[in-house]
Amino acid sequence: MAPTTEGAPSPSVKRTRKPRSKPAKCYSTDLTDAQWSLIEPLLPPPATSGRAEKHPRREIVNAILYLGRAGCAWRLLPKCFPPWETVYEALGPVEERRHRRPGPRRAA
Repeated sequence: MAPTTEGAPSPSVKRTRKPRSKPAKCYSTDLTDAQWSLIEPLLPPPATSGRAEKHPRREIVNAILYLGRAGCAWRLLPKCFPPWETVYEALGPVEERRHRRPGPRRAA
């Protein structure tokens, strides 16, 4: 006897996950309101041209603090934070983040 497929969606139906909503303070590394009020003025102002920011800056900073504390890989960032690519790009151009060897630079 073949298994029944009653109530199952057809294979052509694309399933999409809803983004998980994060509680106000989910991790111990999340900023409190007092901490955020000190850090927010130090961040560069949002760009006035182009597309509006999709993810709140506070959540991006929380994700950076989580990564620093947990020491996990970028791609293992929990789903309640913005996508890892967004957090990675928030740190600035890749050239500025590359690790350099200590000592004098070699001539090319």
